[in-house]
Amino acid sequence: MWLTQDFFGSQILHTWFVDSGDSWVILVVNQLIWQEREYIDHYKFVNHFGSVARQYGYNLQICQPSQKKPVAAYFCDWETAPLNCHIEIDSRFGQSLFSLPKKFQ
Repeated sequence: MWLTQDFFGSQILHTWFVDSGDSWVILVVNQLIWQEREYIDHYKFVNHFGSVARQYGYNLQICQPSQKKPVAAYFCDWETAPLNCHIEIDSRFGQSLFSLPKKFQ
């Protein structure tokens, strides 16, 4: 994750951690920079970091310091073959995409 942060997220990523005993990597992003970015930039960011987390068996949550819930997530159903993963991004236009996971392989 450190290398990924250096190459891809140095401006937007504030910090990250893995909750011990959990399967989630939590990224805390700079709220102002996150909100300035377009949806496609959010998608690229989540997909990039999520792919790295997936390689090590983790799911990913993106959080802002002021939010009580994730603003984006990358998570996999580890019980399926082939592996089924989803990206969800909360829209700033009031429509949450968290109820509509986007499937990809």
